[in-house]
Amino acid sequence: MPDVTVSFATNRNPLPRERNIRDFGVEFNHARPDELRYGKALLADPGLAFDDALAVEAWVRGHAPRLEVFGERPRKGARPPVYGSSQLFDKLQALMREKGRDTLIYVHGYNTTFGEALATAYGLQWHLRTRGPQGMRPCNVVLFSWPSDGKMTPFTAYRSDRDDAELTGRALGRMLLRIGSLLKEVATDDACDGRVHLMCHSMGNHVLEHAMRAVHDNLPGRLPRIFHEVLLLASDVDADALQEVSKLALVANLARRVTVYHNRRDAALATSDLTKGNPDRLGHAGPANMALLPAKVDVVDCTAVRHPFPHHGYHLATEVLADVAVTLGGEPRGPAGWNPAHGRWVL
Repeated sequence: MPDVTVSFATNRNPLPRERNIRDFGVEFNHARPDELRYGKALLADPGLAFDDALAVEAWVRGHAPRLEVFGERPRKGARPPVYGSSQLFDKLQALMREKGRDTLIYVHGYNTTFGEALATAYGLQWHLRTRGPQGMRPCNVVLFSWPSDGKMTPFTAYRSDRDDAELTGRALGRMLLRIGSLLKEVATDDACDGRVHLMCHSMGNHVLEHAMRAVHDNLPGRLPRIFHEVLLLASDVDADALQEVSKLALVANLARRVTVYHNRRDAALATSDLTKGNPDRLGHAGPANMALLPAKVDVVDCTAVRHPFPHHGYHLATEVLADVAVTLGGEPRGPAGWNPAHGRWVL
């Protein structure tokens, strides 16, 4: 059977350090925190009939994917080497041009190992390819993985992950700028119909917050539109983040639309509020003041969603992924689920 592939970019430390890399650890790349390695994970298609993305995630966790990490390989003749980023983005560019495929960049959250993040990325890709609405474009998922400790140790692991998320912002910012350059090249081809989206979960939104600062430092003027859709799920950032330029307000400039998914029963974010000394979280009750947000920001309340992990892990719930798939399709939201009293949609 053919391999099922998920591409990735990571600033984690490779294991082992140099050749025949089989995994990535919980520390930064030994070169520097913004040093990225690119590659792809491959799994033989099991030919199984999965019920949902959660089942796919669980299966992948028990069958470690084979990693192919891109290095620098010489071109024929005296040309410069082909960098790992070029190998990944050249492939994505070809898929966008030749097959009209969309690309979803997925940034994971707190308490997640590289292998666990890959498993979630496989689950996302499976749902978007097999359970999306009729006519939805095929979608390739690219995992962006940062060195979360993968531990639930109170206070110490959370603080360590938060520090690592902040230091990772520059690495993600570099990748976003690279994607922007890629889209400029693709835009010259009238036959290209592929789009790029961004999805951040949990503390991955804190990574994005610091990435926006890096992007703004490199492009101090108006930021270019890079993404069709940006989805912020269970966001472990301040509730006013989309109002503040120093936080996530500029992300609206990068996208055609921004969608916030929140859950008032998210125990992890409630704990973040109470025990970590953080203000109200965006992923808990939604934006602090809807009236101050641009019209392109949609808000979806997931509090009533039923799921084996109904709080912080609800991003893999079938109802949520169904809404994600429709959102990536780019159509305006209909009246179904609209709650005018609270100015948001309710799942």
